Amino acid sequence: MNMNSTDKMYQYRSFSSHTAVDKKADLLTVLTHLCKMRISAFAALSSLTGSILAAAELTSVMFVAMAGVFILACGAGALNQYQERHIDALMKRTASRPIPTGMVEKSHALYIAVSLIVAGVLTMFLSGDWIVAGLGLFALAWYNLVYTNLKKVTAFAAVPGAIVGAVPPAIGWVAAGGSLNDIALLPVCFFFFMWQVPHFWFLLFSHEEDHKRSALPVLVKVFNRDQFGRVAITWTYTTAVSVLFIPLFGIALPGTSFFLLCMASAWLIWTSSRILRLTNKTSLSLSIFKSMNMYMLIVMVILNISSLLRL
Repeated sequence: MNMNSTDKMYQYRSFSSHTAVDKKADLLTVLTHLCKMRISAFAALSSLTGSILAAAELTSVMFVAMAGVFILACGAGALNQYQERHIDALMKRTASRPIPTGMVEKSHALYIAVSLIVAGVLTMFLSGDWIVAGLGLFALAWYNLVYTNLKKVTAFAAVPGAIVGAVPPAIGWVAAGGSLNDIALLPVCFFFFMWQVPHFWFLLFSHEEDHKRSALPVLVKVFNRDQFGRVAITWTYTTAVSVLFIPLFGIALPGTSFFLLCMASAWLIWTSSRILRLTNKTSLSLSIFKSMNMYMLIVMVILNISSLLRL
């Protein structure tokens, strides 16, 4: 395999031109990591949540839109790994990804990414209209062009980058017949936007030393541990409060669902508050990162069930 001088730094293994995956590697596992399927699944679920909140029922169109978001997110994730393959090779957390390890050739990864992006956009177009597909293309451009490049410029790139997280519920909302001009959509998108930022920051801080070795201007190079704890926890508290505005806009009745959301937010506040009390903030950050993922799943379940059952 021909490689330029930059690629040789990362010692990509040679592979047959007939396959992009090492014969010893499991294809599904490789694709799972290349396409960031866990993150893509969150995006798809948030799209379904947007649909249910808009229509208060389940339809086949919702699941088509959900599939389109998932496929497009997988393509965007694969494209992001292609774009950041050299940076990924410098950090322990990302050095085991398919491209730096050589399990997938960079050209094949790009082919997979483009194919998934095209398939995702077409699927979203079939689920709705040009607005649904247009929102998907906007999210793709913002993530792979704006956010990916902004990370090289500022340590606070996660803030504008979090706009991507607000798009999937809007896609689901429109696919279910809702309007982008509906004021009730605003608190939904705002909550998903807010959640993205501390979610990323806690993951970053759980690999503090690793990211300090990178060439990126990450937050752990700007703040010390105590400062980071205060900034991240403030944003987390705001996230926990922001979800309580959703029922107030008539999407889910402010009864049982509001009480359950209050309980979930109280749990997140209590769990994340440990980072202010304990000194081992680096290891604790990973625990809070997982708690935030669980919190998001709980919130989506509450919102979906309350909308379908009108609790």
